[in-house]
Amino acid sequence: MDYIARILESLSHGKVRERNEALKDLTTMLKSRPDHIPSRAAQDIIEALISIIEPEHRKYCDALDTEEGPKGVGEERLSAIAYTIRLFVEKVAPRFKQKVVNYCLAVLPLMAVTEPGNSGRFVEPTAVHLTHAILCVVRSEPFQLKFTAERWGVLVDQMCSLANKQIRRSIVDRALSNTLSVLAVLVNLDTLGLTKGPGLLLLHETVRDWLRRSSKETGDTVVIMEIVNRLLGATSTNNAVQALHLIHETWRFLSMNGNTSAKSIQDQLVYHFMVASELVNHKLPNMVGVTLPNFQDEEFVYMVKEILRQRLNDYEPRAFSTDSIEFCESDDSKLNWLTLNDIQSGPQGLIFQQFICMSIKKLC
Repeated sequence: MDYIARILESLSHGKVRERNEALKDLTTMLKSRPDHIPSRAAQDIIEALISIIEPEHRKYCDALDTEEGPKGVGEERLSAIAYTIRLFVEKVAPRFKQKVVNYCLAVLPLMAVTEPGNSGRFVEPTAVHLTHAILCVVRSEPFQLKFTAERWGVLVDQMCSLANKQIRRSIVDRALSNTLSVLAVLVNLDTLGLTKGPGLLLLHETVRDWLRRSSKETGDTVVIMEIVNRLLGATSTNNAVQALHLIHETWRFLSMNGNTSAKSIQDQLVYHFMVASELVNHKLPNMVGVTLPNFQDEEFVYMVKEILRQRLNDYEPRAFSTDSIEFCESDDSKLNWLTLNDIQSGPQGLIFQQFICMSIKKLC
């Protein structure tokens, strides 16, 4: 504890050299002995780190508005401080008190972007490190055990705002990847925010914007598909219109990109087509003031044909054996997942292939 006290004292020192040495010592400890940092010191440490990065962040943002731009040394220093914050949160977040969790979520997003007047874009030296730190916080047990619907809504608003601004510039960005991962964690948490409130609409708009602007499969595709599937599963019954628009954009993206060999994306697509195919074959009336996607136009028909072709290419009938199905007696004419009129999946059934088969059936 005496060692931590000395680091804290040096972090608050008036000389830059002393603060730099303290940052190096703290980084070394976080890499080799993170468990030696007591939980009760977390609040003091993160506040000290923020007090160092805040003036550097302000100077960097001010320099962006000048002709010379930010200096190289200033960028390196800002990045080094942000890295220490990232490492601290990554290693100590599982032991954070609720006060520290709230403090991090209130301050870190502000340090990841430029100040008002600079269009609120990501600060290059800090964005990757600090968005990763935010991701570590929302993945931590202290956050997930005690977060509130209000906190969830504020975070969704912040992350969607950050993502939307970056998507308009470029969808290939590590800070954007971290931000989308934060949203994926948030939508997988059980919360009322997915059934009401502005957060739901913001999520739909962010995902649709990414799908519209993406022309090829990237490392974020699986995260986007995870968010899409969660939104469809959680909100299609009480917000069918938004769900159908989301399906329309998703299928347009998938029809442009063709088949994928990535197992993680294939797994998401299996679930997606089972749910989406059911929703597309809806009997919803066009209510007054509500505009549904036109599923009869040539563009959508082309998309369906492309998706059917992709699903048929993924389907391997030779993978089935007699052990994968069993006969059943049923008078119910309604088709259920993995069950036809006379046969159903056996205990050795190939679930992946059967889901593909059923999604093809629903699309035809």
